[in-house]
Order: sequence, then C-alpha cells, then structure tokens
Amino acid sequence: MATSERTLHRRLTALVDESPKAFITRIRLETACVLLEGRATSIKRVALRSGYEDESSFRRAFFQFEGMSPSSYRNWAKQRLDAVAPSRPMPAHEGMPDRPVLRQS
Repeated sequence: MATSERTLHRRLTALVDESPKAFITRIRLETACVLLEGRATSIKRVALRSGYEDESSFRRAFFQFEGMSPSSYRNWAKQRLDAVAPSRPMPAHEGMPDRPVLRQS
C-alpha cells in the first residue's frame, strides 16, 4: 500500500470517526469483553489475547472503556446472561455434538 502515514490517518479517521489509536484500543477492548463473557479465562490471559502485554495497563484501559474492572464486567455479564437464560441442569446428551457412528467391517 503506497499511502503516506498522514493520508492513512486521515482516511481511517474519516471512515470510523475516531483516531487510529482510539480505533485500535476500542477493538482490543471489545475483544476483551467477548473473551470475558465466554469461558472462565484468567484476566491475564484475556489481556494477552487482546493485545496487552502488561496486565495493569489492560486493567487501566478496560476501566476507562467500560467504567468497571474486568472481573466486575465478567460478573455483570454472567448475571445478565443468567437473567436472560436461567441455567438449568442439562441432560448429558443435550448440547453435545452427535457422536460419529463407528462402522465395523
């Protein structure tokens, strides 16, 4: 791509209405939110998987973005999910992919 840094900055800002740094930070923190809503992954691993090498920097950025700590967000998301779809015991076969049928020759 033969585009100057300034032109790329201008075009991205016009496209997403935020600076490239703010855009990248937002994408990283939205990724963190998805990871926190999923499986019980450690905060440190969520930080690493969303592009932060330093957990404290991640926690600081996350708090600025969401207004709560990553662990508080995880608890909030779990409560929200439980309110929408209350957990119930699931039979062993439900939610499991079908087992392949082994054919004997």
